[in-house]
Amino acid sequence: MWHGWPKIAGGPQAWAGLGKTMGVFGIAFAPVFWGFMSGFAEFGGGLLFALGLFYRPACFLLFGNMMVAFSSQMIDGKGLAKASQSLEDGLSFFAAGFIGPGRYSLDHFIGIEETAEKKSHNIFVRK
Repeated sequence: MWHGWPKIAGGPQAWAGLGKTMGVFGIAFAPVFWGFMSGFAEFGGGLLFALGLFYRPACFLLFGNMMVAFSSQMIDGKGLAKASQSLEDGLSFFAAGFIGPGRYSLDHFIGIEETAEKKSHNIFVRK
């Protein structure tokens, strides 16, 4: 969220500059959209991740954003020393997406996700 808010607050000019990063992948159209989506992924995805709400989609959104950051930094020649943080963060979000939000998340509270404990209990309870 800390890195995403300045991107969201920067407005269309900042979004366009950030969105040009997609040119590294041959995507040159709609840089304002891609820049906004990067800021949204970091701020909105970070908020959802922290709350444990729509946890798995947020993890994979953040993973994708971090992989774009990593790839663009490596292609721009910034080296692994600069790009390693986005790689580490991205892989952490990827793993967290498979682990799940846990029992103290909003997903668990409103019934979107069940904890492993509850799932194993349901195996033995006849419905």
